[in-house]
Amino acid sequence: MRYVHILCLIFGMEFLTLPAVHADTAAVSTESAASERFFLEVEKCVSRGEEIVLLPQGPECQPYKKGGPYLDGMRRSPNADSKSGAMLGDTHRIDPDEVCGSMRDQRVLGRHTIKDIVSRTAGKVDATGIRIIGDIFCDGLDLIGLDLPYSLVLDKLLIRQDV
Repeated sequence: MRYVHILCLIFGMEFLTLPAVHADTAAVSTESAASERFFLEVEKCVSRGEEIVLLPQGPECQPYKKGGPYLDGMRRSPNADSKSGAMLGDTHRIDPDEVCGSMRDQRVLGRHTIKDIVSRTAGKVDATGIRIIGDIFCDGLDLIGLDLPYSLVLDKLLIRQDV
């Protein structure tokens, strides 16, 4: 089995070692009404200089530098994951197979979602940049070709395949 090692802090990520497994996932895409609500919420957050905290039920805006502590302090709902006592922000305790197999977990983003966010928020991003906390990429993450005039922070994330 191939392993993916990630050390990022594209200005702030954790180190993860996860098996690279191919799976069809319910990633956020630009085709659905749910994803339209997702992108509208993201746009609202970044235009106000807030962080985007991803929860199983969807994104939530939190003040600058408060998203990580907010996520760490939230208790997972009993049906969100088999490890119901774990904290949402503890990516080392998330079962990638369970989360990536869920059709309802809105923390799961498609490999091109960051590029979609950058494209959809062009000219609207506050000086603090785009800060996303708690994202899960089951099909990898594609950042190739991004040239940003602001910072991109992906923190407390899980990436199951290639970057």
